[in-house]
Amino acid sequence: MRKRTITYLCLFALLAALLIPSAHAAGAELEIKAPAGPVSAGESFAVTVGLTDSPDICAIQFALTFDRDLLECVSARLTELPDGAIGGVNAKASPGVKAAVASPDPISGDAVLLTATFLAKSDLAAPGFGLSDVVVKDAFNSRMDYTVRTSAQPGGGEIQGGQSGGGEMQGGRPDDGQSAVDTPEISFTDVDGHWGKGDVLRAAELGLFTGYPDGSFLPDATITRADFVTVLWRLAGSPGPSAGAGFRDVAEGAYYADAVAWAREKGYVDGISADEFDPTGLLQRQAAMKILFRYNGGNGGAETLFTGVYDSTFADSADIADWARTPMYWGYYHGLISGVGDNLLSPAAYATRAQLARILVHYIDRFDDNQKHG
Repeated sequence: MRKRTITYLCLFALLAALLIPSAHAAGAELEIKAPAGPVSAGESFAVTVGLTDSPDICAIQFALTFDRDLLECVSARLTELPDGAIGGVNAKASPGVKAAVASPDPISGDAVLLTATFLAKSDLAAPGFGLSDVVVKDAFNSRMDYTVRTSAQPGGGEIQGGQSGGGEMQGGRPDDGQSAVDTPEISFTDVDGHWGKGDVLRAAELGLFTGYPDGSFLPDATITRADFVTVLWRLAGSPGPSAGAGFRDVAEGAYYADAVAWAREKGYVDGISADEFDPTGLLQRQAAMKILFRYNGGNGGAETLFTGVYDSTFADSADIADWARTPMYWGYYHGLISGVGDNLLSPAAYATRAQLARILVHYIDRFDDNQKHG
């Protein structure tokens, strides 16, 4: 009887996506198991993340962090989940392998949630791993305290403890982090030392962005609606539209005219009115995610089960427009966007060129973009 009652409560918490901020419930214990001793270059090994003697849990998300310069994640999968559980894994997310699980039947006791295989790029005294962006919820939609233990360091130990949060980037910088790919063939005068240098250079290598005549990129400059659509059009292979844009403020012959016409024809963008596109208007972060979400097919997945979790995790979730809530959480779930510090997503903030370079590079890595958008 108790199991059935908790199951109904869990389904209600997940599927009804409760919006009411909740109190913290009893703690959960997560454990990372990895080699505690040396590994040789070229050697592969498994790492698991699991629960140890944990109370009933119905939703959990975390990122398994590691040094991508020293280790490569070859594969990652969810394991030992109860029937009916739903979730996903993104091995190429930032800041690490991202996993999320939602279950109608509570997960309790001992369970391995994630199994990942890594390849050492060089000889290591011991590979190091940690967890970040941890969110844990119980059957009553209450956020749970958590502790993380690891064998990934000699002697093991407790490496982290606290309340389930999520989404905060280190240093509080918007969409912090660098791509592992650095492109020496392309350079800009103003990206050395910038948090987005690797992503900017890779996006430029892929032909998505170009610099300015003076050799700069202006990574922190905002981007217009027309320019973002043009970048997305380049990602799709610069296909030719079958007709004009149909907006009176998109002049025939403008450098972005074909891109806007293509995006409108495909249903990726709307105008600000029936006959206006506002090409020079600045692009909000939430608007960028809506366009990219549509470009990817516009279909939500497992992230919809985490709406209630994300609503109560991010302090500014109420600022997300109704039309952008699913795209924003889709982007966060798949590691395309991150928070900007203090559990904020800043949906209405204007996106910068570096942020969008990072988003698109991660999108390509996550979805491989083998789809045809022409």
